[in-house]
Amino acid sequence: MKKTNLIGLFSAALFTLPAFAAWQVDNQQSRLSIVSVKNAAVTEVHHFQRLEGGLMDSGEFSLSIDLASISSGIEIRDTRMRELLFNVADFPRAVVSARVTPALYQSLKAGQSVATDIDFTINLHGQVGNMSAAVLVTALENGGLQVVTQQPLVLRASEFGLDLGIDALRDIAGLKNINTMVPVSFHLTLQPQ
Repeated sequence: MKKTNLIGLFSAALFTLPAFAAWQVDNQQSRLSIVSVKNAAVTEVHHFQRLEGGLMDSGEFSLSIDLASISSGIEIRDTRMRELLFNVADFPRAVVSARVTPALYQSLKAGQSVATDIDFTINLHGQVGNMSAAVLVTALENGGLQVVTQQPLVLRASEFGLDLGIDALRDIAGLKNINTMVPVSFHLTLQPQ
């Protein structure tokens, strides 16, 4: 993954995208989850409760993830992840952007799906990296789209400067280790505007 230190300009431009999008991310019907593995045996699934973004007719896509909305079901863990891992005071959001070929989804009829790989850029914790996801895109009856990962992505925490936060979480919880390779999956519903 290639990374650079482009913070403000990149993410500021993307925050304006949803206002002009042809499809908006439906937060209530969408989910982005991460998995943590502690002491090589305990697996926990977490998700973010607030996602927003959209897809333009031109194929420009943006997703803003409110990192403070992390939810594990345990408040003290959520607080520690907000403060120690994500440092939401300085880095409140992660922003994902992609350019998708419009023909990929515009030719689908309701109920039809297409499997494809989508290259995207993620701005997380002050670092920008490029990744790829194998997804299944399905056209919905109401003209919306559903985009689901076919397999989890694996995010390397050190490439986004999150390894120190993971070390801090490990220390405060008295754990031997927390895996720094983090599986990520998503199920996004985009509604027509």
